[in-house]
Amino acid sequence: MTTKEIYRMEGSHGFDSRGVWNQTVRMESVTCSLVPGHQRAGRRLTSLSVDFKKPFVGEDFLWSSYSECLVREDAVTCLTELKLTGFFTQKAEVTVAGRPVPIRYDEFSVTGWGGIAAPASGVELKNNCPVCGMLDYTGVRNWRNLIDWKQWDGSDIFMVWPLPRFIFVTARVRNVLESARLSGISFHAISELEPQEGGLSPGRLSYWLPIDSAKQYGVPPDLL
Repeated sequence: MTTKEIYRMEGSHGFDSRGVWNQTVRMESVTCSLVPGHQRAGRRLTSLSVDFKKPFVGEDFLWSSYSECLVREDAVTCLTELKLTGFFTQKAEVTVAGRPVPIRYDEFSVTGWGGIAAPASGVELKNNCPVCGMLDYTGVRNWRNLIDWKQWDGSDIFMVWPLPRFIFVTARVRNVLESARLSGISFHAISELEPQEGGLSPGRLSYWLPIDSAKQYGVPPDLL
């Protein structure tokens, strides 16, 4: 496997098509006695609930303004039948202008592991607060060197830390999903992505991946 065979899966419409959280969504609040400016939201405490202004509902995949992915129930069946690995789904709520929709959508979450970004990608841990655990990284400068293949668990769908909101997929996933004509998704070769100018503050890895799984992959405890 090479980076040229890896794609980022994301929405196929513009950002204005994305939904925003409903008020029922609750987040953990993190404070810091060392650096007051580290106060921030932590892990999400409730199931995902997203409201859309425009009636994009009916598409197989929908996306929130925070790049969370929702998948239509029928499409979940398709993904399961295709025997893709590295994801799970859990019930979510979708509304349009505040009104529930009759179609069930689930939150699409990544469980596959592509490891911690390789140093050659330019990603570097700049800050790990000893009190509140805030993590700050530099952005990706060289996408072609992002993945350390020795860390990849072989999943079709996977994350690379510290990019938990990026859904990375193999060429096989792109090919089978395009053949299935599922709507609401697009694929971009990561080797062609532009360098990131800003930094990354992804939260703790345990917000995104079960601790037991992370330990199995040999993730350092100070990132959990």
